[in-house]
Amino acid sequence: VFAQVDSCHIRFYIEGINAGKVKLIGSFADQNYLADSTVADKSGYFEFKRKSPLKPGYFFVILPDYSNIHFMIDHNDQFMTVRTKKSDLYNSAKVEGSINTELLYQSIRMQVKQESLLDSLNKTLSGRLPNDPIYISSKAEIQKLADERNEHINFIKRNHPKEFYTKFKLAGQN
Repeated sequence: VFAQVDSCHIRFYIEGINAGKVKLIGSFADQNYLADSTVADKSGYFEFKRKSPLKPGYFFVILPDYSNIHFMIDHNDQFMTVRTKKSDLYNSAKVEGSINTELLYQSIRMQVKQESLLDSLNKTLSGRLPNDPIYISSKAEIQKLADERNEHINFIKRNHPKEFYTKFKLAGQN
């Protein structure tokens, strides 16, 4: 079976989810809308197969337990596959056919890693004076994390300047 160029086929294999209804939610401006729905089987497989492509944008899938997984679609990402585990959706995710979703997941992985470090560093700062050596070293670590985040954004700008994700990221610094 050959897919039409102007169609859409998005597949998910999520190990560890229950069988049941899943909803594809699109985001436009500050509004969410139901773009499609389907059913996940007991192995965690589900797909969205359409005769017409999805509009480019930011999407998320509401899983049977009401948790969700996000992804991005552009004109060239209409045929993609995501394989992951419910216990670690983004760190274990393998994406085929969508550079935009892969870039999104790279950023999510970095953000999750940095959030726990930032929380710990901010707790360390609490109640300390600016001249305290621990305060100074914690502030330096916070700056390193900010530099790492900026380098990641610059890497995306240099290596993927025309991708939808890059435009999205730079427009909102999300």
